[in-house]
Amino acid sequence: MRISSRLLYGTLVACTLEGCGGIPPTNIEVNDNSVFVPNLRAGWNLTGPKETPSEPRSGHGIEFGALTASGSGSQSIGTGQLPVYLGDKTFSSPQTLQHDFRFTYYDVFYRWRRFFGGGPVGLEVLVGAAYTTVGFKVSSPTQQAAETFSSGGPSTGVGVIWRMRPGTSLQARYAFTISNYSVERVEGFLVEALGQNASVRAGYAWWKVDAVPPAGSEILINFSGPSLGLELQF
Repeated sequence: MRISSRLLYGTLVACTLEGCGGIPPTNIEVNDNSVFVPNLRAGWNLTGPKETPSEPRSGHGIEFGALTASGSGSQSIGTGQLPVYLGDKTFSSPQTLQHDFRFTYYDVFYRWRRFFGGGPVGLEVLVGAAYTTVGFKVSSPTQQAAETFSSGGPSTGVGVIWRMRPGTSLQARYAFTISNYSVERVEGFLVEALGQNASVRAGYAWWKVDAVPPAGSEILINFSGPSLGLELQF
């Protein structure tokens, strides 16, 4: 059976515009290593002594966290690559796209900590849930599109704490959230107590977001940068 050139051309055009029914479009990818990440954390120690709650100690607790961050980056899609889709807009190759994002994150954890033998080094395990909102914009010289995605789901993490001296500690943590899209983070902080209930946290954070919208291109965001936070413990 012969296929006419007109039919073949029409099929190729439809595949390019609609993704061929099974061929995914080009992923949206943005990397930004200069994002400032402010954050806020509040916790309640459920067990252990009541004095100086800001000092990390063994026991159980509840913890709430919140942060927001914004970043940007560019992406080149070369000749022959499938288009990028966001919302109702199509960004065909070849061209360079500008991406801008705003990331907001909230979590709540049940927290277990244990300092081995009462020494300076401890382990923490966290189990809970997180809610994330990603506002994303793609721009080209001729058009732009913007979408906002929100999702919540279970979250878990592990961390290590080194109490260097009373009121001062080094803390590192890895956490992972899975919902309609996945969120990973790795962070390290120097934590200095400001009193019985408050501490300031200064360090560095790495975040990875993999969002799959109901329609369009998969969105991969990697961002990192200095992080500064306030922690309240009761």
